[in-house]
Amino acid sequence: MKVLFIYPNLYAQIGFNYGVAFLSAVLKEAGHTTSLINVNDELGAVPGDDELLTRINAEKPGLIGFSVVTVQYRYAVDMAKKVKRAFPHVPLIIGGIHATMDPEGCLAEGVFDYVCVGEGEEALLELVTALGAGGDTIGIRNIWARKGKDLHRNPVRPFTPLEKLPPKDYEVF
Repeated sequence: MKVLFIYPNLYAQIGFNYGVAFLSAVLKEAGHTTSLINVNDELGAVPGDDELLTRINAEKPGLIGFSVVTVQYRYAVDMAKKVKRAFPHVPLIIGGIHATMDPEGCLAEGVFDYVCVGEGEEALLELVTALGAGGDTIGIRNIWARKGKDLHRNPVRPFTPLEKLPPKDYEVF
């Protein structure tokens, strides 16, 4: 499955998002493909709506993941609403520190299908595998899911030791 990450990092320093780098590495190791739209004004012009949607359409993702800190949350939600309108059948997931601290609020936006709470490497791999196989995505630990009006709040799994993860994927950047 193809997973597209969107990292809204406006008005901030240029750098690697180590979470995305680890997530991408885990997914690639399992045979999935990944790409990234890194939205940072220091890297060039911030893509407008049409450019963003054109880039997403070109990627043909099976899942779109937003990695978000609190200062970028409103921008990410605005982007996600536009993405969801244009690609209603592509599930959206949000992760990062903001999602971990306020998963209820993220799901209440009505735009994200899933929220990753805590570490996402194993959880995202399980989710992508289930989505790709047309399987159940409701009971995955660290993933909260919105299905219709129902919210599924799953428990958090133990931390994965970093030494068990593949090397970070810097090429996605």
